[in-house]
Amino acid sequence: MRSLTRLSVAALVGAATLLPMSSASATSAADAVTRSGACSASSTWTMRAAEAQGDVAALRLTVDSTRAGDTWNVRMLRQGTQFFATQRTTNAQGDVTVTQSAREVNNVDDVYTATARNLRSGETCSARVVLPD
Repeated sequence: MRSLTRLSVAALVGAATLLPMSSASATSAADAVTRSGACSASSTWTMRAAEAQGDVAALRLTVDSTRAGDTWNVRMLRQGTQFFATQRTTNAQGDVTVTQSAREVNNVDDVYTATARNLRSGETCSARVVLPD
């Protein structure tokens, strides 16, 4: 009976240590990079790249300006090649957020860049994030 109790305790402890590994994997801090900076006028930008499922990165660019209703042209590039372009209008707070996924290049650090240009003022934002392999 005593050995059965010890075996049961050992099995429970072993199972408890495996539980965190068997749950859905969340993006850890090591799997995501966030950078921010100033644009050519008063706006600021923040860009985040994070590992996603498979060989895909999840990207998010946010431009914080002070004017609602402005239209921005946004381009995203991976390793210098454009893979996404869009036009967005700032919300009531004067912000534009663009989310996009991109294929990662295997065995290299992925360099993601984004440019945003305000069509009214001509202000530009240039963002860059390197997601390590």
